[in-house]
Amino acid sequence: MKSNPLVNNSLNNFYAALAIVASLAATKAMVWPLWPKAQELNPQQIQQVLNKAGYNSRALGNLKASRNAELASSSVQKLSLANGLELRLMNATARERFNLQVAFFTRSQPGLKLLKPSYNTLMPPSITGMLENRPTRQACLVAGPGFAGDFGVTRDQLTSLTDQLSARESNRGWKVLLGLKSNRVYQCVLVSVSSPKGSPVIEPEPWQQLLQVLKPALQGPGVEG
Repeated sequence: MKSNPLVNNSLNNFYAALAIVASLAATKAMVWPLWPKAQELNPQQIQQVLNKAGYNSRALGNLKASRNAELASSSVQKLSLANGLELRLMNATARERFNLQVAFFTRSQPGLKLLKPSYNTLMPPSITGMLENRPTRQACLVAGPGFAGDFGVTRDQLTSLTDQLSARESNRGWKVLLGLKSNRVYQCVLVSVSSPKGSPVIEPEPWQQLLQVLKPALQGPGVEG
């Protein structure tokens, strides 16, 4: 059976055009890497979850969002809680796997950067230090559709969770093939809890309870790589 020259020419032209588009997209990805994006968290949902659990939250205002070629962060939500605790929340996305760590996320946000940070191995892991003269504990949540997620602070902990989340997600399709979307989103939601001045840092048990209360309101805030 003879092949149709017109069909062959059309297919050749199609594949040639596809190769050119893919090449241009790959070049763009290398020369002009996609800037990360971080969607805002839902303050009403967060307060509703906290108040239902008895934390009597009250909004204290926000710290502004930021974005550059390496890191995007939402605005930082500040809330007062029962017993004088102050909660700060921020959704952050790093462009590179290497920078998926709490220390990198807080470096460009003075309102979250701890003095004298100390890493803790308790489950979930956390960082303790001083924030505006208040003892503070921090961790970051990686979660998404079909993945309840967990908290971490170091690159190894957070990238491991990101890999687990990615394995559960469907293929990102042609946008990944053409370099228009990342096949991994290096994102987590930073949770920072400060005790009143002169008080000890929040203890592990109430800290873990608060994280579990917050989880449903923080899962899958929705970002684009």
